[in-house]
Amino acid sequence: LTSSLANISLIEYHASEMSVLWAAARATNVPKPYSKDKDDNHGGGALRGGYGHSLFKINLRNDSVTHIWSPSKAEYTPEGVHSINGIMNDLRYKHLVWVSSSSACKVWALDVRHN
Repeated sequence: LTSSLANISLIEYHASEMSVLWAAARATNVPKPYSKDKDDNHGGGALRGGYGHSLFKINLRNDSVTHIWSPSKAEYTPEGVHSINGIMNDLRYKHLVWVSSSSACKVWALDVRHN
């Protein structure tokens, strides 16, 4: 678990499986997001946005991590530009997870029945 995730910012229990967690995290194989400074003479840098956190499913029984969804990919931007700022299970429909991103200015309802 610790070798596949660089950091975790949010944790929420799965609505129907208590040994499974939803987490907003950044994978170790995704580079840290960076932004262009005003004094940058090279013209490099990426779009300013979030911290690159995506939605991961953590199974506590077998200590496995599965990448589920990314707000950056949903917005057709380079991976790591947008970040997840909120995770909430839907109380009525157990197969829905609500995810918000302040850097993308959106909220998504994700059907997580099929990974």
